[in-house]
Amino acid sequence: MKTKTPYALYLIALCLFSTFLSFAQIGGAAINSTGASADNSAMLDVSSKAQGILITRMTTLQRDSIAIKCSCTPATGLQIYNTTTRCFEFYESGVWQTIACGCTSAPSAVTAAPSSTTICTGNTLLLIGNATSATNWSWTGPNGFTSTLQNPVISDITTAGTGIYTLTASNACGSATAVNTTLLTVNPTPAISSGATGSICSGVAQNYTVTSAVTATYTWSRASVTGISNSALSGQTGNIITETLINTTAVAKDVIYLITPNANGCYGDQFTYTVTVNPLPAAAETITGTNSVCVGQNNVSFSIPAITAATSYTWSYSGSGVTISGSANPVTINFSASATSGNLTVKGTNSCGDGTISSNYPITVNPLPVAAATITGTNTVCQGLNNVSYSVPSITDATSYTWAYSGSGATISGSTNPVTINFSVSATSGNLTVKGTNSCGDGTISSNYSVTVNPLPAISVASSATGATPSQITANWAASSNVTSYQLDVSVATNFSTFVGTYNNLNVGNVITYNITGLTSGTTYYYRVRGYNSCGASENSNIGSGTTTNPTLIARDASSSRPSVGPNCTYTTWQHTCSGTNRLLVVWTEGQGHSSATAVKYNGVSLTQIQGDLDGGNVGDESNIWYLVNPASGTNTIEMWGPGSGYWFGGIAESYTGVNQSAPLNVSATGTGSGTTGAGTVTTTVDNCYSVMLATSAPGVFIWLTPGTNSTYVAGGGVMDWAESFDTYDHGPITPAGSFSMNFNVGSGGSFLWIMAAFAPAP
Repeated sequence: MKTKTPYALYLIALCLFSTFLSFAQIGGAAINSTGASADNSAMLDVSSKAQGILITRMTTLQRDSIAIKCSCTPATGLQIYNTTTRCFEFYESGVWQTIACGCTSAPSAVTAAPSSTTICTGNTLLLIGNATSATNWSWTGPNGFTSTLQNPVISDITTAGTGIYTLTASNACGSATAVNTTLLTVNPTPAISSGATGSICSGVAQNYTVTSAVTATYTWSRASVTGISNSALSGQTGNIITETLINTTAVAKDVIYLITPNANGCYGDQFTYTVTVNPLPAAAETITGTNSVCVGQNNVSFSIPAITAATSYTWSYSGSGVTISGSANPVTINFSASATSGNLTVKGTNSCGDGTISSNYPITVNPLPVAAATITGTNTVCQGLNNVSYSVPSITDATSYTWAYSGSGATISGSTNPVTINFSVSATSGNLTVKGTNSCGDGTISSNYSVTVNPLPAISVASSATGATPSQITANWAASSNVTSYQLDVSVATNFSTFVGTYNNLNVGNVITYNITGLTSGTTYYYRVRGYNSCGASENSNIGSGTTTNPTLIARDASSSRPSVGPNCTYTTWQHTCSGTNRLLVVWTEGQGHSSATAVKYNGVSLTQIQGDLDGGNVGDESNIWYLVNPASGTNTIEMWGPGSGYWFGGIAESYTGVNQSAPLNVSATGTGSGTTGAGTVTTTVDNCYSVMLATSAPGVFIWLTPGTNSTYVAGGGVMDWAESFDTYDHGPITPAGSFSMNFNVGSGGSFLWIMAAFAPAP
């Protein structure tokens, strides 16, 4: 079948335009059978309802000879109809280009077939089409497939591509269709959808399931990995991997599995599954830290060399009463007041479990000392007292004892039990406590033990002596606190290298003045005192001093007598005159018949009898001595009462000055004897005593008595009865004190008696 294309007519019109260009009018040339003018917009207006335009026709060889014949390059746009190719062509850019081609017949022998009747998804399908004389191709197929290619390619085919594919081949002359009658099956290609990574613990079986959206079988392999003790594997099948991997290192190791899925011969991409094999922590090494702690001790640190692969540390203690803080390394432990000794252990821990536990690390928990019990010891002490011992029942777990005293001035010696305390002279009362101590600290303190510190006497202040006499001074000092008595020292040396008599630590009582007696006249004496109480003595006072005066000796003042009266007289008087200072009146009385005067008064004041009723000889006459201290001065009456009717009695009075007014009588003595000489002896205790004697002859024989050695005649009493006599003698002062004798003579010899007294001088 032959056809003319519209484009051919166009070419014919162009040729005619070229032929009749010279005839163009203003509106252009018109070629038609009607005579109509050309359209004003056209140079050539060809129209016909029965004929077309025919342009130059030539073969390909003839076309190519155009340039040869004209020795030129064909003009751009030169047009021909190529009878060889049956195509309209034009020359452009040095080549002949096809505009349109004609046909000879419709395509024939059309075939359509896929490259394979079975294919896997994701693969590429090639559709193969053949046809004779076809210039156009049109494929259709499942899932809306179309293509104008002769042999189209479908990439990444899916299961939707399963079905029949149809090809229609065509040319300008017509078309023909071919259908592949064999069903194309697109099997799905499995793709593994399970996780690509995992993590397991060494020695723990895996449980990894391989999954995909398509039912498939799987093959897998695994290479060996350094540090994993398992050998390489290949050709393994199955959808679950349960292999137990052993990591022999202390670090995580990755093991890679290569897994290939297969579904009906469709092999999916090789899948890489990486599993991390985590190790258990390494074995714990030796713990370091304090192996001896105290109860109540907190934040005690313990450590261990870092455990490889451990993410935490598990610490354990076999004792009780401890608190382990956390799971780190180092770790701190608090030991409560009731904590006990035990063993500390540790092991490394991670998500895979525990490593090997460490060896035991023994910890000794040392207790505090137990509470102190009651203190025993002296609860009353004196200031200045040293080495006072106190004790407490032994305190368990104490290595030493801490003693404390709330008062002042106490020195505690050491930290033992018992302990000694020195109390200074200024120590005060307070409470004593004790607590046990060891390296862990202190135990509970004891209850207060009250100690009363009694004060020592305060130091006295001595002042100058007063009241000096020939044998005495009066020491004076100020009263001191806390004194119950005073001790007195007296010396003639300022350094008290010697002491006077008994005046060395002499307790004089709680007085602030004391008469120091028995001293030597005209001598300076030094004295000091110490206050004293139950706690002892104070320190010495300052030194006081005083000087004794030169003595005022005893001297005879006056004498008087009353001769014997009787025989029936019971009362008699006489006058006596006393003068001077420190006076003493002495009256001797003699009575017949075993009785002498019964009472004596001077100026109405009774005298004191110091020696009486002494028998004289066989007749039994009585002799007596009477005295009166500080008799009234001047002339006064002596009264004397006799023994009664039928008896004689008489008296002699003697007054003296310079006599001790408080204790005039020093010593006295009596005695009897016979012969021509009589003697009496006294032993005085102080110097300058004055001695007096009454001597009486025996009755019946008139014997005159005369003074002997150490005797001075004072007065005689006259004759009494038939020839008796009595006389008085004195001697003084007597120095030094001691034994002293007075003598008298007894005429031609006979019996006698004597009374002797010594009076002390005024101090």
